[in-house]
Amino acid sequence: QLVERMKDRVKFVESRDEFKGGFDKLPADALAALKKVVAELE
Repeated sequence: QLVERMKDRVKFVESRDEFKGGFDKLPADALAALKKVVAELE
């Protein structure tokens, strides 16, 4: 269940790239770190 919620979080964070012109966008390295955590949990 944790992995599924983390995947949902990654999708949400990626959606911020386009929403409001990227105003709420996370830095690329933060997104990469989040994806790495998900990959290690799988």
